[in-house]
Amino acid sequence: HIIIIIIIIIIIIIIIIIIIIIIIIIIIIIIIIIIIIIIIIIIIIIIIIIIIIIIIIITIIGTLYLYNWIKTQFILVNHFRLFFILLLFFNFIKLSLLSIQKITNKSLYYLNFIYGNL
Repeated sequence: HIIIIIIIIIIIIIIIIIIIIIIIIIIIIIIIIIIIIIIIIIIIIIIIIIIIIIIIIITIIGTLYLYNWIKTQFILVNHFRLFFILLLFFNFIKLSLLSIQKITNKSLYYLNFIYGNL
């Protein structure tokens, strides 16, 4: 009888150790998944920042180019044509700002979606 009780206790201890090992493995897998999601979010944020910086650089270069073009054209054109050139100039800046706003809104939407599904 004592041998059977000792065998049952050993089996119960082995089962408890196996359950603890399985729980530790599940916790490690969950931590790895969370780390991967955080890395993906950081990569998305870095890509968004790079895209916004590129758009700002393109806007600055385009604005300077348009400004120099307007300066050279200023002597040659009448006021009516200058008005349309200035309209083009401000439209370019407005479109750049709108594209930055759209990228930011989309990225915030996706980041909220990813964060909400954690």
